Order: sequence, then C-alpha cells, then structure tokens
Amino acid sequence: MLKTRRSSLPSCVQDGLRLVVWIEPYVLPFVAIAPLFLPNPYRPVAAVVAIVFALLRWPVLGHVIRRTPLEWPIGLTIVGAIVGTLVSPVWDSSAEMLWGYMGAVALFYLIATRRSDANLCSYMLWLVGGPVLVAMLVWGVSWAKDASSLAMLLTIGGLGGIERLFPHENLIGGQWTYHQVSRLFPSVGSWRTNPNDLAWLYVFAFPFLLGGTMRGRWITRLVWLLLAVGLAGVLALTGSRAGLLSLGAGALGVLAARLRRPWLAIWLLIVPVALLAIGWLGLQSVPWLALPDASSLGRVDLWHTSFYMVQDFLFTGVGLGAWPIANQLLYGGDPTIANPHNMFLQTYLDLGPLGLIGLLWTVLWGLRVAFTPAEGESGVRAWIRLGLAGAWLALVVRGSFEATTTAVWSDGTTYHGIVAPTHWILAGLSAVLADRVHISQSPYPSSKEQSPAPASQTEQLVARPSSARG
Repeated sequence: MLKTRRSSLPSCVQDGLRLVVWIEPYVLPFVAIAPLFLPNPYRPVAAVVAIVFALLRWPVLGHVIRRTPLEWPIGLTIVGAIVGTLVSPVWDSSAEMLWGYMGAVALFYLIATRRSDANLCSYMLWLVGGPVLVAMLVWGVSWAKDASSLAMLLTIGGLGGIERLFPHENLIGGQWTYHQVSRLFPSVGSWRTNPNDLAWLYVFAFPFLLGGTMRGRWITRLVWLLLAVGLAGVLALTGSRAGLLSLGAGALGVLAARLRRPWLAIWLLIVPVALLAIGWLGLQSVPWLALPDASSLGRVDLWHTSFYMVQDFLFTGVGLGAWPIANQLLYGGDPTIANPHNMFLQTYLDLGPLGLIGLLWTVLWGLRVAFTPAEGESGVRAWIRLGLAGAWLALVVRGSFEATTTAVWSDGTTYHGIVAPTHWILAGLSAVLADRVHISQSPYPSSKEQSPAPASQTEQLVARPSSARG
C-alpha cells in the first residue's frame, strides 16, 4: 500500500485513513442527497460530514483541495452568500442555508479533485441510481395503494400529478411499505410531495440514462433505454410542466452533444432571457405560466415583483432565503409563495449581483466543457460528458420556471437558486472532465481510447488500497 503523507502516523491509523479516502466517493453522493429527504437539522450535519471528509484527505494525499477552473465564480458566490446572510432579516434561517451552501461547495471540491474513472463510476452510482430508486419507490407505493391503481394511471395519465397518485391515506397493499418509510422519515406523515421538486430529481438523472443508450453493446443500450423510459414515465406522472420542459431540453442536449452539433441545443439559452424580459415588462399574455393551487398570481407577476426587489436592493439582494418575508411585508405578496419561481432572479435576490455572475459563469463554463470532447477520453468520461450536456441545459430551462432544488420528504427551509447541491455536483463533474490528464481505471474503456497518462502516486491513492507496500 502506498504510504500516507505523514509516515510518522501509526500503521493502523494510516490504513484507516487510506480506507476513508477510498470509500469517500461512495459515501459523499449519499451525504449530498440525504438532506433532500431529511428534515432541516440534518443539513448542517451533511455539510460538516463533507468538510470532515475533505480535511481527512490531508494525511493521505498531501492536500485538501486542488485548484479548479471555477475558483473565481465560486469566490463570487461565497462572498455573495456571506453578504446575503449578513443583510438578511431572517438571520437564523439564512445561517442554516449558508451551512448547507458551504457543504455544497465542499462537495464540489471533493468531486473535482478525484479524477480517476473509477471515482467517476462510484459517484454516478449514487447520482443516477438515487433518483432511479426514488422513482421505483413511487411506482411501487402508487401501484400497491389499492386495486384501482391501474385504472387511475390509465385515466389520469400525466394530468393528475403525483399528489393524486401518491396519497398518504387508504393504503392497502402498500401499507407496510409506507409505514416503514414513515418511520425513517417522520415528515412523510404530515407533508405532501412537491411535484416540481420530485420531478427535478428525475430530470437530473435522465440525461445520463439517455447518454448510456448511445454507447456500448446493444444489450447495455437496451437496459439504459428501459431505465430512461421508466424514469420519464414517472416524471410525467408528477404533472410538472417545468419538469417536462426541462426533460425535453435534457434530451436535446444529449443528442446535440452526441452529434457534436452544439447549435442544435445552445439556442435554449435564450429561454431564460426571454422569460425574464416578459417578467420585467409585466406582461400577462402567457396563461400557462400561472402558478396553480397557490394564488391568483402567475409566474409573470412574481417575476415582475422580483424585479422591483432587484431595483430596491440592487447591490445586496434582499438576503439569503429572505424572499418570502420581503415579498409579504414590503410588497404585499402572498405569504404562501416561497420563491419567485426563477432560479436567476432567486440567485440575485439571495446573493446579490456577485452570486448571479458566479452562477452564469459556472453554467456557461459547464456547457463549454460538455460540448468539447477530449482526445482519447475513456468511455466513462464520454458517457458523462453526454449526460452533462443535457443536465446543464435542463438546469437552464428548469431554472427559468423554478427556483428550488429541494425536498422530496423534507420540511422547513429549502435550498434556493445556486444554494443547492445539484448545481455544484454538475460543476464538479465538469471540472473532472476539463482536466486533460486522464487517469483511466474504468472496466469499460472505449474502443478508441488512447493510452492514458500514468497515474502519479497521489492519484493512485484513489484506487482501492492493496496489501502491497511502497
């Protein structure tokens, strides 16, 4: 086994630290996903776990983090988050969101500095497999609910929404399953699933599943295709219009990246610009932008009000997570509406102009990486690159209609705008692909793959520890 950086440590401690460094890629995605299912107090805990993992790298790798191409945008968003917390009228809630955000940034660095294909595979196991498991759970409980599940699916289709297909009462066949889930996540019993938030989990994973259908043997492609179709079907049942639109954007992005024709999909970047222009003008001519079941206000009205906030708080925003109280007290808005339903406006009002610049910088850079194939990249990296092209564009389109990337069964304060882990997960994967030093440990290399550069001793530590010394 390779020596740790500090050879003075006892052998058992060195072996323990090596083991921690090895299992880190398998644990961290779960740490990032767990706060989406657990109540608010667990979010700071997840942030602390991510930071502790980072610090434990030092004795083994000789560094905690490495430089990435995103230092400047990350720095801008961190400064914006600190300022947004200081100026916030709801300081306790903002401080908790700041904790969660720092954990998301730590997650980015942990992903961005583990560059081997083996580590990429372990990350994708959770980041793609997690949403698939949630979809399977929703399908299972919905169908086991009672004998009329099939009739409901055929009758309602994609119009009824997940809240009608997944009620919390009158469970028959699924009673045991629901009871066990309620024991693990007590908030399930008193909180209904938000279709838009649930849909984003599926949209996040869908481009990677679709990318898998374009590479490998036919049997492998068939498995990926079945998973992609199943996930899209569950997403349709949520009735989320933003989810369906972003699903289409993700599929178009994957196709454009596969054909190496970015222009087929890059035009989607005009979507947020056009919708923000509509919101700024305050037009009411797009009825399907209405916000259902919340108030008589539509998204256009929310965007228009948010532009007033931007005008009044031009340099700082209203404060991290303070949009609802500012909307209610200063602008007479509906207190039941939690955000402006636009990620870009939400980011500006949370983090100020620095945060918005950091977000736009990150998204545009991520798209550039996704649409720039590298010579001799492995099959794993080529697959992830296809998925990233779709995922970034899906994020842009969804962010034009929604601001949250949050809860399935969680309650309390939610992550808004750029203060959400999924953005930084995509950024971390993009940073790995942007590194031209290919450390390929994939069991499924591309047939056209060139010989990778030899791994340094530091990078070899990403592999499973062996009994060999040296």
